[in-house]
Amino acid sequence: MSKMIPIIYFSSSNNTKYTAEIISRGLASYSLEPLMVRVEEAGEYAGILSGCDVIGIGSPIYAGNFTEPVKKFVSSFDLSDKRVFLFSTASEAFFGSMDVMKKTVGERGGTIIGSLETKFFGAMDGVFLIDLFSGRFPLKKDDIKRIYSFGQDVGSVICSGEGCANYEDHILGATASTIVKNIFEPPAMGLLKRLLFRTSPDKCIKCKKCQKTCPGEAINVDDTGPHIDNGKCILCFRCFKSCPTKALYLSAGKDREFYRGPWQLKGYIDPDDVRGLFDR
Repeated sequence: MSKMIPIIYFSSSNNTKYTAEIISRGLASYSLEPLMVRVEEAGEYAGILSGCDVIGIGSPIYAGNFTEPVKKFVSSFDLSDKRVFLFSTASEAFFGSMDVMKKTVGERGGTIIGSLETKFFGAMDGVFLIDLFSGRFPLKKDDIKRIYSFGQDVGSVICSGEGCANYEDHILGATASTIVKNIFEPPAMGLLKRLLFRTSPDKCIKCKKCQKTCPGEAINVDDTGPHIDNGKCILCFRCFKSCPTKALYLSAGKDREFYRGPWQLKGYIDPDDVRGLFDR
């Protein structure tokens, strides 16, 4: 009977989801049974998660940190006697975010057996650059192979009970993370939201798709239309992508095409194909 390995993740632009899928193929090469779980739905899998001794946790990096939904999950979930592998995606630097999350996992009783940092064309890039780069920005085969190899190495660690799969980039450290979090992030993100976010209440059909898809409960739709709480917003752009009438839009362009996932990028490889391409 194969061993179930839950992979809990948050993903806005599908980069982290795609990474989780590639990792899962690597784990499956060791006859393990990955279970993909969106962090927003982790409560529905509480019994399964509690009964597993190995779990994966993944997140994009926003402003130098793992996203709030993932941080909340880790800080509230009992990881005692569990082995944990972490993975994150970023368009640029990781700012020591992996070290911060490792520390939190340790405080919750977990033991790290692997960590992966990998770069993608990101959600913020997609707001401003999708028209320029869509279909041309290269998704490199070596990067996909690296993610798959990480999954295989974690599988080896799980089955052997020994070692740790370290696939970190080590770009800027924990000191830089503290600077970003405490000095750069609050004013910069607040200003960016004020400059970018726009609403057209007359176009709102009160479907509340934006409210339902928001991971930070930052959106409220009432009789006057949609309202965004900038303090709770994590800049994932899910609400803008989900609005069917463009009642929510960005000042950078009402009809802007958002980046929705790595399949838009040149060199995309379907997760189902990686075993044939990269198996050792």
